Amino acid sequence: PQVWDLGGLTVTTSSDGFVLASATTATAATQACAELLLFDTGAATHVCPPWYAPECPTKPLQQTVAPLRTVSGELLTTHGYKTVCYEFPHGIQATVTYVVTDVQYPILSVSLLTALGYSATLNNKGGYLAYKKAAVVLTKRGTLLYLKPLRRLQLDCATVQKQIPDACDVTPAP
Repeated sequence: PQVWDLGGLTVTTSSDGFVLASATTATAATQACAELLLFDTGAATHVCPPWYAPECPTKPLQQTVAPLRTVSGELLTTHGYKTVCYEFPHGIQATVTYVVTDVQYPILSVSLLTALGYSATLNNKGGYLAYKKAAVVLTKRGTLLYLKPLRRLQLDCATVQKQIPDACDVTPAP
């Protein structure tokens, strides 16, 4: 493996070819991106609140979505869907199509990610999410795991949504 420290961002290439990156200081993490995407093993689908990513419009759902419930069993109202474009370390780009509902923050469904060909490796320090030969380190805060994008891409999200209008998944950007 090779390791580089780029002023608070550690980049590692493992022997199997995966590229990993993580912030090594609180300052670097804060400057990189303030938002976190909750990595949830119990979520049925990716969800986000209506206020999230206002640059990407909420569209009516094109397919029937099973009723969504909170952990305590309360029924959630669905408002539609939106696709958000992200950049992760090393230029990894991804689009996430969320069901827009009454949650507090964006939540990624691990079961949906693995069904789409992603693999998750978890350990007591966090872990990583991999797709093909690229991987993104999971950030651990307390008992919760998060994906931490470098930034949301200012792409024409309406164009992305036209390309995948019925998707409610995560797909690698072209």
